Amino acid sequence: MPPHRHKQKKWRARPSISTARVAVGILAFVLTFILVIWVLLDTAPVSVAADRPFDSLRSVSVLEMPDRAVSLVQVGDPAGVDERIRESLGAVSVLARPGLMPCLVASLARRYPDHLAVILDTALDLQPDQVLVFARASATQLPGRVEEISYLVGRKSPWNASAIAKTLAEQTTDPDAIVRGLKRGIPEYNPRADLLNAPASTNVPTRQ
Repeated sequence: MPPHRHKQKKWRARPSISTARVAVGILAFVLTFILVIWVLLDTAPVSVAADRPFDSLRSVSVLEMPDRAVSLVQVGDPAGVDERIRESLGAVSVLARPGLMPCLVASLARRYPDHLAVILDTALDLQPDQVLVFARASATQLPGRVEEISYLVGRKSPWNASAIAKTLAEQTTDPDAIVRGLKRGIPEYNPRADLLNAPASTNVPTRQ
């Protein structure tokens, strides 16, 4: 009789052990499933519309494009601002007429003055014939940085040095800053005949 009872106890214990194993297995499966989903979501690329300004900008009207392009640059990691500036300018150059690019250059220059080199370099690579328009657009927004602007546009378009100087002279009362910038961008630049009609004052106006 005792052996029979002993067997009965063993037999009764087995279901509880099996149930525990099944529960552990289910829990492990659920945790693994959750972990896999988390990894997939964490490593998944952001939507194409958010990543690519071209797709976002083609869905808006031409008049909305400059503001939308600037807002796209503002979204995301600050370390990626330069790349988003390039992508936004590239998208607008394809989607809109050339006349819209100066508006975007001016807006970007006002919002991102420390990224002026990327803005002007990219714009001039896309539309080199707009060099004077881009120079004027950026100088209108940043009159105190005319030396940097003349340097940036001069090195990209040295054959237009004289026209660049005259265009920027309309935006500043500091012709010497223009000369300094052009000489930095074009070492062989000779300013002698370029600024004959420029104002004589060398004070930079403080305009906001």
